[in-house]
Amino acid sequence: MLRFIGKRILWMIPLLFGVTLMVFLILHLTPGDPAALILGDAADQQTIEMLRHEMGLDRPLPVQYLDFVWKAVRGDLGTSIHSKRPVVSELRSRLPATLELACTALTLAVMIGITVGIVSAVKRYSAFDHAMMLTTLVFASMPSFWLGLILMLVFSVQLGWLPAVGRGGFVHLILPAVTLAATPAALIARLTRSSMLDVVEEDYIRTAHAKGLSEEVVIWRHALKNAMIPIITVIGIQFGGMMGGSVVIESVFAWPGVGKLMVDSILTKNYPVVQGGLLMMAVIVSLINLAVDVTYGLLDPRIRYE
Repeated sequence: MLRFIGKRILWMIPLLFGVTLMVFLILHLTPGDPAALILGDAADQQTIEMLRHEMGLDRPLPVQYLDFVWKAVRGDLGTSIHSKRPVVSELRSRLPATLELACTALTLAVMIGITVGIVSAVKRYSAFDHAMMLTTLVFASMPSFWLGLILMLVFSVQLGWLPAVGRGGFVHLILPAVTLAATPAALIARLTRSSMLDVVEEDYIRTAHAKGLSEEVVIWRHALKNAMIPIITVIGIQFGGMMGGSVVIESVFAWPGVGKLMVDSILTKNYPVVQGGLLMMAVIVSLINLAVDVTYGLLDPRIRYE
């Protein structure tokens, strides 16, 4: 197991290298000059060039990229162009809000998705099953930003039950968390149903029934454990997607997380923050995938790592 984890961590190095290179090229090859944006339209060309030199933007792109990578290896992601604060400090101050939103949404998605999927599998082809599969299809196909705007319009503007924007108490978390959890919950529910239907046809499930075990014991103790392998994969993918997908939700609900910071930084071409934020997200997603692979072995001892 430790050897497998070591190999996966080593494989993260070229992945992160590719992410940083792609992001660097996209940011620096898009139209627009950060120095000109900072100084405004009234600045003359000489002042803009002086600021470009101060920011290091007049150096060749390979030199800028290698400088970024070398500093990132040492834990220095640069300085924000606008706030003049270290990028690490900017991200550290925003990350708790993003993790709070993503973890709450993931908890909702897993609880709702697995429960609905199991009940639909047990009551397969019933009216409940058909209704749930139709509902999950709708939510799986619905754009999250559109759902967020609808929930905001109904529960904040018209009914006044929940705050529309910002981060404060638990009530501020409800709308963005439900919005972010809707699509993953639908996907988890559909996969859980499909996986459970495959498992309940296995011989060992029939044997468990023949031994007189109750339906609850057979489903929750025997069937679900073996059906969880593909479900865990999707949960891991969805959690990584939530960390990245929170960009849209945080913008809709003005949630002060990393996603909102990234959007603001992209619009103002704040290169260091965008590069540092995407690098951090890539590391988090890679660690999530590693955790999913390790969980396989805990759920099914038959899985061996080479």
